[in-house]
Amino acid sequence: MDPGWHTYWVNSGDSGMPTTLEWDLPEGFTAGDMVWPTPEKTLELDIYTYAYKGTIRLLIPLQVADTVSEKSYVLKA
Repeated sequence: MDPGWHTYWVNSGDSGMPTTLEWDLPEGFTAGDMVWPTPEKTLELDIYTYAYKGTIRLLIPLQVADTVSEKSYVLKA
Protein backbone atom coordinates (compact mmCIF):
# COMPACT_ATOMS: atom_id res chain seq x y z
CA MET A 1 0.00 0.00 0.00
CA ASP A 2 1.05 3.56 -0.55
CA PRO A 3 2.40 5.46 2.48
CA GLY A 4 -0.43 6.72 4.71
CA TRP A 5 -2.87 4.02 3.57
CA HIS A 6 -4.00 0.97 5.52
CA THR A 7 -6.58 -1.81 5.58
CA TYR A 8 -8.34 -3.27 8.58
CA TRP A 9 -8.18 -6.57 10.45
CA VAL A 10 -11.24 -8.84 10.80
CA ASN A 11 -12.01 -7.03 14.10
CA SER A 12 -11.29 -3.46 13.06
CA GLY A 13 -11.71 -1.89 16.51
CA ASP A 14 -13.52 1.42 16.98
CA SER A 15 -13.62 2.32 13.30
CA GLY A 16 -13.32 0.88 9.81
CA MET A 17 -14.40 -2.34 8.14
CA PRO A 18 -12.35 -5.46 7.44
CA THR A 19 -11.25 -6.49 3.98
CA THR A 20 -13.79 -8.73 2.28
CA LEU A 21 -13.87 -10.66 -0.98
CA GLU A 22 -16.74 -11.89 -3.10
CA TRP A 23 -15.66 -14.96 -5.08
CA ASP A 24 -16.69 -15.97 -8.60
CA LEU A 25 -15.20 -19.46 -8.77
CA PRO A 26 -15.55 -22.21 -11.37
CA GLU A 27 -17.65 -25.26 -10.49
CA GLY A 28 -15.81 -27.57 -8.10
CA PHE A 29 -13.79 -24.81 -6.38
CA THR A 30 -14.56 -23.60 -2.85
CA ALA A 31 -12.88 -20.75 -0.95
CA GLY A 32 -12.31 -21.07 2.79
CA ASP A 33 -12.07 -18.35 5.41
CA MET A 34 -9.43 -15.64 5.14
CA VAL A 35 -6.37 -16.27 7.32
CA TRP A 36 -5.64 -13.08 9.24
CA PRO A 37 -2.08 -12.31 10.40
CA THR A 38 -1.63 -10.35 13.63
CA PRO A 39 -2.47 -6.66 13.00
CA GLU A 40 -1.02 -3.45 14.39
CA LYS A 41 -3.01 -1.55 17.01
CA THR A 42 -3.13 2.05 15.80
CA LEU A 43 -4.41 5.27 17.33
CA GLU A 44 -5.74 8.03 15.09
CA LEU A 45 -7.86 10.95 16.35
CA ASP A 46 -8.45 9.19 19.72
CA ILE A 47 -9.81 6.09 17.93
CA TYR A 48 -8.11 2.70 18.23
CA THR A 49 -8.16 0.37 15.26
CA TYR A 50 -6.47 -2.87 14.25
CA ALA A 51 -4.96 -2.50 10.83
CA TYR A 52 -2.20 -3.36 8.38
CA LYS A 53 0.16 -0.94 6.64
CA GLY A 54 2.67 -1.61 3.87
CA THR A 55 2.65 -5.08 2.34
CA ILE A 56 0.07 -7.56 3.64
CA ARG A 57 -0.81 -11.03 2.40
CA LEU A 58 -4.26 -12.27 3.31
CA LEU A 59 -4.23 -15.99 2.56
CA ILE A 60 -7.35 -17.91 1.59
CA PRO A 61 -7.39 -21.70 1.38
CA LEU A 62 -9.01 -23.14 -1.73
CA GLN A 63 -10.48 -26.60 -2.03
CA VAL A 64 -10.75 -28.33 -5.38
CA ALA A 65 -13.19 -31.19 -5.86
CA ASP A 66 -11.87 -34.54 -7.08
CA THR A 67 -14.12 -34.17 -10.13
CA VAL A 68 -12.19 -31.11 -11.43
CA SER A 69 -9.99 -31.99 -14.40
CA GLU A 70 -6.35 -30.91 -14.68
CA LYS A 71 -6.45 -27.82 -16.88
CA SER A 72 -6.24 -24.06 -16.45
CA TYR A 73 -9.00 -22.21 -14.58
CA VAL A 74 -9.66 -18.54 -13.90
CA LEU A 75 -10.28 -17.66 -10.27
CA LYS A 76 -11.97 -14.29 -9.73
CA ALA A 77 -12.46 -12.35 -6.52
